[in-house]
Amino acid sequence: MAKTARSRRRSFREDTAVLVATMLIMFSFYLFDVTNGSSEFYQNSADVPGQEELSDPNEPERILIEDILVQRTGFTEEGSSSHVDIKIPWTDVVEIRAVLQWTDDLGSNDELGLSIELEGRELTRSSSTSGNIELTSPETPNGNYNMVIRALSCPGQVDPAPMDRDTGNEWSLEVTVIREVEL
Repeated sequence: MAKTARSRRRSFREDTAVLVATMLIMFSFYLFDVTNGSSEFYQNSADVPGQEELSDPNEPERILIEDILVQRTGFTEEGSSSHVDIKIPWTDVVEIRAVLQWTDDLGSNDELGLSIELEGRELTRSSSTSGNIELTSPETPNGNYNMVIRALSCPGQVDPAPMDRDTGNEWSLEVTVIREVEL
């Protein structure tokens, strides 16, 4: 009687190892592509493969440029506000974005607020205890903007007798504009 060869079935561990190795190899190819600039940048949506020509070919080409206007840090005491004034001289601004970040050193219950004002008129506002607020202005005319940081509540440790009272919070603010300019 002839012997037949039986194939051994791989174990779960071997299957998992093969899957993990395959994923690592694929991820390394992805990182190689990203870090070596193989991603393509299209200045015009008509250049994207599979896209129809939507713009007038006689119109000048336009690109978006992101400018960081302000990177500022500060401290605001509970119940008060800090102001960061910004002048935006351009008429080609399509987005104004403000990002406020903070870390509560005595828990995670400090509530800060951020608002964007134009010529004394509030355009948008938000508040949070998360340590991060990102606002985008609904209007983008040139003019004098004011970013207002408010320390709404900084209660410190939630304890019957807090040893270290939290009187406010340090923060960092970054304001960027995106402009659409002709080439």
